[in-house]
Amino acid sequence: VDWENSTRTATINHNGNKVDLSIDSNVVLVNGNRVQLDENSTPKLVTFKELKDSRTMVPVRFVSEVLGYIVDWDKNTYTAKISSPASASPSESTNTLINNIDLIKSPGGNHSILIKSDREIKYTTSFLSASNKLVIDIENSKLNNIENFSIPYDMPVMDETIQRVEYSQFTIDPYTSRVVLTLSENIEPKIEKSNENKDTTIYFKEDIIKEDIVKEDIIVIDARNRIESIYVEEVDGRESLVIKGAKDPKYNTMKLSNPDRIVIDIMDSALVGGQLQNFNYKIGLVEGVRVSQFIPDNNYKSTDKIVRVVLDIKNGQDNPDVSIVSKDDKLIIYPKEDMWKDIEYKYLNNQALFNIKNSSQTEYEVFYDTEKKELHIEIPSTASELPDGTYSINDRLVKEIIVEKTRRYTNIKISFKQNIAYSLLSRSGDEMISILASRDSNIKPGERTIVIDPGHGGKDSGAVAGKIYEKDINLPVSLMLRDALVQNGYNVIMIREDDRDVGLYDRPIIGNKNNADLFISIHTNASLKPQVKGLEVLYCPSYERDIKLVDQYPFAQSIHDNILALTNRPGRGIVKRPDLVVLNKTYMEAVLIEIGYMSNPEELEIVLSQSYQNLVVQGIVNGVKQYLGD
Repeated sequence: VDWENSTRTATINHNGNKVDLSIDSNVVLVNGNRVQLDENSTPKLVTFKELKDSRTMVPVRFVSEVLGYIVDWDKNTYTAKISSPASASPSESTNTLINNIDLIKSPGGNHSILIKSDREIKYTTSFLSASNKLVIDIENSKLNNIENFSIPYDMPVMDETIQRVEYSQFTIDPYTSRVVLTLSENIEPKIEKSNENKDTTIYFKEDIIKEDIVKEDIIVIDARNRIESIYVEEVDGRESLVIKGAKDPKYNTMKLSNPDRIVIDIMDSALVGGQLQNFNYKIGLVEGVRVSQFIPDNNYKSTDKIVRVVLDIKNGQDNPDVSIVSKDDKLIIYPKEDMWKDIEYKYLNNQALFNIKNSSQTEYEVFYDTEKKELHIEIPSTASELPDGTYSINDRLVKEIIVEKTRRYTNIKISFKQNIAYSLLSRSGDEMISILASRDSNIKPGERTIVIDPGHGGKDSGAVAGKIYEKDINLPVSLMLRDALVQNGYNVIMIREDDRDVGLYDRPIIGNKNNADLFISIHTNASLKPQVKGLEVLYCPSYERDIKLVDQYPFAQSIHDNILALTNRPGRGIVKRPDLVVLNKTYMEAVLIEIGYMSNPEELEIVLSQSYQNLVVQGIVNGVKQYLGD
């Protein structure tokens, strides 16, 4: 362990891994990659008076698991147990590494999927006619450093043939990578291999596999505008983004969502210095800039020369916009006024802290509407520079902030997902208004909502053992759990109540739209090794996904421990699975429970028994009540 005093950073080097942790920063570098911790895990400097010395306190679970160790918690003795992982199985080294999945666009406007691996892949394909989905399962393969892939794991495409691309680590015992293409019609794919069979290209239109596909090299293009540089500069007293080299700037703009971004297409233009450039500029509502020599799509002529500028927008912006001014050989972009320069919001330990900066000391009014779950703040407009707008938050506590200005007053409305209690930390007349809000501790079970997700369904049978389908085990257990939770006073939403298809990404959306408190997915496991048995509880660590603002492990542990306490069956532990959609796309605490192995004949008989299912259901209910403190 090394310590850099100037930056107050501790660096851990172990078995080729490097972890950099800075005091009071929830951003950690793991082998050079940025990872965001939840607020409860931020490294701190603690001084011990008795020792007259200071020590750096770091999150034990995060550091240990990053370095490859297993962490368990003994709640009876308040002891963290750190152990070395079991040796990798011989079969693990035979897995093919999927190093990248990319989307390539041809000059004709069609797309292909490029899968890059360390060796030739073996795969099977199937087509789901009801949803026009082409499923490609790559056998014995692992997604390697998924955060570095060229496209996100769920990306809309919307060309003539491919509507959406999704990929995931579908199974881990054995390892299987799954790529799902949603198509406009049932069309046979064409698959070609290159680069010693390490590159696999999947395409549908003949113009995809051509030599004239634009690569990310420097290409000389004859155009009137030569975009030389992009930089941030203060212009006329306002921070702006400047595009230099636009002598005759005719341009088109459009807004795109999921994620939010503003696109500016500069016509008759060539990009100097490379076909794709990224800038980490943070200015107003903009959190990043990407520039490319754009290949014309169906909106343009094939001969058009276009430089595309993409402004990535910060989360929580409603109707983001920019103004664009041409001056000399520059395009000057002014982002819309940003509320966040005058409002600071932090979510910490299930509490929401709002600091609202006024332009001068002023009187103000604060009141809370219990029925609507809204906190209202009224400020004289002469003392506030806040712009009008709706700003989405959508974390565990806050839904959105709405600012409405009139000539006399600026009204701020904060909408909460649950009833809250609040404390006013500032005094009337202060320039800064500080409010601390937290969930009302008197919440009753009837005010909590739990989503139950019976895994698979319809044409998706899940695991199979003879004539027994996993979906037919998951559903009755889930219905029993629904009834038990309702009897305990909770509101319950079912993803499905019969044997039907429900889209994988639709499941977390249902939980998020209903502002659920908890999400529980019920599954039954399978393995190629019939001796494997035991219950598992899967979760997504909060430091793996920004969407997870609350530590997920305590809920998973509560469910795991309470089920095992009743069933007295072997458990396979609490397992990190940040790749699973129902865990990494849900705002709330979420678990996926594998209640046992269908592939183990002895355990299958137990899993099918009513007595075991009753104990599992009661264990889940006990875990929910213990975690929520009900």
